[in-house]
Amino acid sequence: MKVLLKLIFVSISLFTITYLLSCANQLAPSGGPQDKEPPVVISSLPPNFSTHFDKNRIRLTFNEFVQLKQADEQILISPPVQKKPDYNLKGKSLFINLKEDLLPNTTYSFFFGNSITDITEGNPLTNFLYVFSTGDYLDSLSIAGEVKNAFNLKPEEGVFVMLYPISNDTIPADSLPMKIKPSYVTKTNKEGNFRLNYLRNEPMKLFALKDINNNYLYDMPDEEIAFTEEIVIPEHIKTMEPDTTLGQAPDSIHTKLLYDNFFHLKLFQQIDSTQRRLSETGFYPPGFLITYRYGLKNPVINLFKEKNEAPWYIKELNKGRDSLRVWLTQPMPDSITIKIQDGDFFSDTVLIVLPEKKTPETSKRRQKEETKQTEQLIINSNVKSRLLELNTPLELTFEHPIKKYNKSHIWLFSEKDTVLANLSFADNANRKLKLIQKLEEETLYNLVIRDSTFFDIYDHTHDSLVIVFNTRKTSDYGNLYLDVKIKNDSIPYILQLLDPKENVIHETVLNKSEELAFELLNPGIYTLKAIEDKHTNGVWDTGDYLKKREPEKVFFFQKELQIRTNWDIEEVWKIE
Repeated sequence: MKVLLKLIFVSISLFTITYLLSCANQLAPSGGPQDKEPPVVISSLPPNFSTHFDKNRIRLTFNEFVQLKQADEQILISPPVQKKPDYNLKGKSLFINLKEDLLPNTTYSFFFGNSITDITEGNPLTNFLYVFSTGDYLDSLSIAGEVKNAFNLKPEEGVFVMLYPISNDTIPADSLPMKIKPSYVTKTNKEGNFRLNYLRNEPMKLFALKDINNNYLYDMPDEEIAFTEEIVIPEHIKTMEPDTTLGQAPDSIHTKLLYDNFFHLKLFQQIDSTQRRLSETGFYPPGFLITYRYGLKNPVINLFKEKNEAPWYIKELNKGRDSLRVWLTQPMPDSITIKIQDGDFFSDTVLIVLPEKKTPETSKRRQKEETKQTEQLIINSNVKSRLLELNTPLELTFEHPIKKYNKSHIWLFSEKDTVLANLSFADNANRKLKLIQKLEEETLYNLVIRDSTFFDIYDHTHDSLVIVFNTRKTSDYGNLYLDVKIKNDSIPYILQLLDPKENVIHETVLNKSEELAFELLNPGIYTLKAIEDKHTNGVWDTGDYLKKREPEKVFFFQKELQIRTNWDIEEVWKIE
């Protein structure tokens, strides 16, 4: 009997423990999905878009608890008020207490930017707008447009678009975006479109700003700006529904149909044009490398306060011409002072410390053996995996400038023929040597270089070298034939063929309408770009707001080009 009662007691205990544990598991919070939704305004008092507004308090009620961030910086009131309102949160409502009498018969708008966020995840209610009028009606004029990057014409999302009445007598018009906050503001949508509604009928200045510190001022060097020189007059849109969020602009095609004036703003970063030296480094064998902020035109180098022994150096500029490498051809002390003169615009005096050759600690016997050996000249080529593209000439690159070489010691072997290689230097420093001969398609080649063929300026030479490579079939490539028609032939155009990563594959300068052939292109997607080179310097130039200089115009062909193997494409491009 006792055994039976003990078994019953144990069973009841186990059941009770199991039940309690199951209850505990049911009560454990699951966490749920992360809240990514912004707060929603469910009511406002007085109602949004009211007329005959005569209150000194506004109440906005949300669907959840909210917090207010950087109210003084983020919230813009138009037209501006002298005394900033007080903002108070109570429950799920935001109370705005006005501290001055408002102007009669005036439309006011409160632009909240990103100031309102939910209290849990900080999701912002972006660009909420509260509008009312103290008169009989709301101002109903508007301005619309788009903001694109000036260099690649891609839409700019989340950029402030700002309006300033030109009636301001205290601040010069040129200083408006740098000195005061705008009277009207909105943000671009993902297509780069914007629309500013509920505007007064008065002339204004229009700007766009990528505002890094979110203070509605153009006051940081890394900020980007767009502007238009013309005076902007708001206009009446044919149909306009009340918008509480100005950032929700309509699509560009629809907007262009509704507005007589659709503004196209090009966003750019103004760059300090002052030339500066960024770094200087000495290297061994004797020489030095100096990098600059911008490209050099034709730098002349002289020893400072010393007699110049000519020739005492070989200079080399990189493709961007902002990196100057100098190889010394005469013995020099451990440190030298040089003066670099680049035309009439830039002069630089630099102290260069020349390092000694670093030699590892080795035995005397090994040091003697190494001194007997001639230092090797390093030679590289652009052949990869034994393949050379038909559209690319074979190129040899040397570690140091070449002083002399024997042309009769370089042979090009193929299955059909053996000839002396026809080579020519492609740079002023004699470090890049290109094969001039036209190569046959689908052919195996051997470039044979005898030992001691090349000697650099330090008398280093090399062992014998064989470079083996194949070429592909012509049918593996495609061709593009382009008829370019230029309307304004008084300005040169830089025409570029770009790959999907916007790398420049081919570039040419056009001064008139011309037919171009881009042959032996690898299959893939390509884009055509043209730059209106007003400054005739061969590069795209950004704008300068203070000088009222807009960035140079760029144009893109209306579609991407699909290059296929063994296929020709013919296109006509009118640039106007």
